[in-house]
Amino acid sequence: ARLHQHAAAEQAGGQLRAILDSAAAGSAWDRAYLELAIAAHEASLENLARAYAATKSPEVKKYIDRSAPIIQKHLEKAKRLLKASPTSASRDGK
Repeated sequence: ARLHQHAAAEQAGGQLRAILDSAAAGSAWDRAYLELAIAAHEASLENLARAYAATKSPEVKKYIDRSAPIIQKHLEKAKRLLKASPTSASRDGK
C-alpha cells in the first residue's frame, strides 16, 4: 500500500512539475507550485517519521527532532497561502 501511495504521489508531483514547466506566470502557476510544495513537505514528514522509527542513532533522531518542526511550519504556511490564493476561493466557494 505504501508503494502505491508513493507512486501516486510521484505521479501527481510529476503532473504538477509539468504544469510549472509549461504554465505562464500567474495564478495557475502559483497554485501548482503551492500544491507541489505541500506534497513535498507532506512526503518529507512521512519520511522523517519512518526514519525516526527505523534509526538507532541518537544523532539521527536529534537531527529529525530539529528538522520536523521546520518542515511542519513550511507545510502550514504553504497550506495557508494556497487557501488564500484567488483561485482557491473560486474553486472552494460552494
